Amino acid sequence: MARVVRRPTGFSLVELLVVIAIIALLLALLLPAVQGARESARRVQCGNNVKQIGLAIQSFHTSQGRLPTGSGWVLPGKGDAQGLAWSGWILPQLEQQSLADLMDYAGNEGSDFACPSPGIPDPSPTSTDPDQRQAYACSQPIPVFRCPSSTAPQQVYNRSQFDGWVVWRRAPANYIGCASGSLAVQANKFHSRLTEPAFGMIQLDGLLYSDSETSFDGVPDGLSNTLLVAEAEPMGIDLPPGTKEPAGVKDHWAIGGDDPDVNCDNSEFLGSTGVAMNRMTDELSFSSRHAGGVQGVMADGSVHFFSESIDDATWRRLGNRKDREPTGSF
Repeated sequence: MARVVRRPTGFSLVELLVVIAIIALLLALLLPAVQGARESARRVQCGNNVKQIGLAIQSFHTSQGRLPTGSGWVLPGKGDAQGLAWSGWILPQLEQQSLADLMDYAGNEGSDFACPSPGIPDPSPTSTDPDQRQAYACSQPIPVFRCPSSTAPQQVYNRSQFDGWVVWRRAPANYIGCASGSLAVQANKFHSRLTEPAFGMIQLDGLLYSDSETSFDGVPDGLSNTLLVAEAEPMGIDLPPGTKEPAGVKDHWAIGGDDPDVNCDNSEFLGSTGVAMNRMTDELSFSSRHAGGVQGVMADGSVHFFSESIDDATWRRLGNRKDREPTGSF
């Protein structure tokens, strides 16, 4: 009688390990492709953000006959609200009328974009105190002002390093206006801008600067050759309550803030192409989490991805609205 030999069913241990190794190899090959696809989608959304911002600024210009003020200070004879950023002026054009209704555009020193220390953890949008209403507005994450690739927290505790004004949950922003193509250093000095304009980022060669009232008519270099707004990645440091913000932090916000009106810290809203791209600790530097460059919108509304290998002279000229020099390719 013949002997029947039964073969074991299923996988042997060696075969199982081989299969696992093959699956792991395939995942290792596919993961970068998946991550790349996700980053491509985030970059597209970021481009849509700057496009919307550019269109909103153009709409503001159409209705007001000028661009929004880059950062308000209220020089004599001016009516721009103190501490208000360019992004605060275009809230209605970005379908954020409910937040715009909370703003105090009167230009007086009786209101701010934070609450006196120790602050109010939950400021009310219906308060009769304009500080509370504007602190509430500054606490709201607005998707169009945030790059999807940003690693900054959605909200952070923020206390002014100078006079203790507080927003408990301020929303960082990823887009700042171009104030200059030549400014390389912002030296903050308390209330110095009236006597030392360079410190206050006023009277500069870009489109959006402190107390600016520029218009598209005053751009001899051409709208398609002049940078309006671009990305800037904030550090996004979430400090323990009661802790003042350290000096030199790269912080960027939307709507408004306390430090621009107190200490001329206008880099919270503004940058300069006079500084190299992607300097992650330089407040004036345009920067991003995208590989190799930043996205920005020109004055004509066109969106571009600017490579960090761009020629330095070309980068500077893009930020200068009136140098009358050819920009070259970018």
